[in-house]
Parts: sequence; C-alpha cells; structure tokens
Amino acid sequence: MDFKKETWENSGHGKFQERVERERSLLQNWSSTAKGESLVRAGIREGMSEGDKNPREL
Repeated sequence: MDFKKETWENSGHGKFQERVERERSLLQNWSSTAKGESLVRAGIREGMSEGDKNPREL
C-alpha cells in the first residue's frame, strides 16, 4: 500500500498535483491583493456589455 502511494507520488501524477495546488495558492494570494482585485474587477467590467455595468455589483 505505502509502496504504491510512493510510486504514485514519484510519478507524473503526484508532481502534477503538487504543481496544481501550488499554482492555485499563488493565484489565491495574487487575487487577494488590492492590485489583483482591481485587475479582476477591470476584467469583469470589460467582459460586460454597456448595459450590464452596474456600479452596485462592482
């Protein structure tokens, strides 16, 4: 059982999972900063049509 787990973690799957989790935490850290937040909001605003822009939502 432990041997299988070790093999799995040393294979591509384990490495890939580590990378996914590291990138996800980096993204969360980035979007929680003020600059990231404003860029995300700007991106959301750009993605909307003129009629959809509602100041209360942003």
